[in-house]
Amino acid sequence: MSFYRSMVRLMPYCLDGDSKRGFMLLNRDYKPVGFNTRAWVNYEGYPIRLKFRGLTPSVAEKLAWDGRPMPGAIFLYADCCAPYRKTAHMDAYLERLRLLMSLEYDFEAAADREWLNKSRAEGDVIDLADRIIGNAKENRITYLAKVDQG
Repeated sequence: MSFYRSMVRLMPYCLDGDSKRGFMLLNRDYKPVGFNTRAWVNYEGYPIRLKFRGLTPSVAEKLAWDGRPMPGAIFLYADCCAPYRKTAHMDAYLERLRLLMSLEYDFEAAADREWLNKSRAEGDVIDLADRIIGNAKENRITYLAKVDQG
C-alpha cells in the first residue's frame, strides 16, 4: 500500500450525519477514520457517532473547506485543495482540524448505546468505546497543549 493510501485513511475528510443522530468522522474512502479497508462498512455496526456541542451553522461554515457545509455532511477538504498537495492547503486543513478539536462532544448516540449494551451482554472483557473515548480526550488535550506552545 502506498503512503498516500495509508495517509488518507487516517485523515478526517468529512463529518457525515446531523446534530440529532450525531456525526461520523470519515476518511477519504468514506470509512470511519482509521479503518483500513476498502470493503463496504455498515456504520450502524460501530460506536462511531459524536454529538458535538457548539457546532452551530457559523462553525460548520468555518469547518467546511469552501465555507458551504452541505445538508448532512461537512467536508474538511476537497480534491482541489487536498492537504497533501500543497503546504498552504495543509495549513488551512490543520486550522479546520484545530477548530473541530476545540468542540466538546458526547459519545452517546442511540445506536452507539445499543452497540455498547450488546457488547457488554456478550461478555466482552474490554469496553472498547470507553477506551476510544479516553484515548480521544487524551490525544485532544496533548494536541491542544502542543498548539498552545508553538
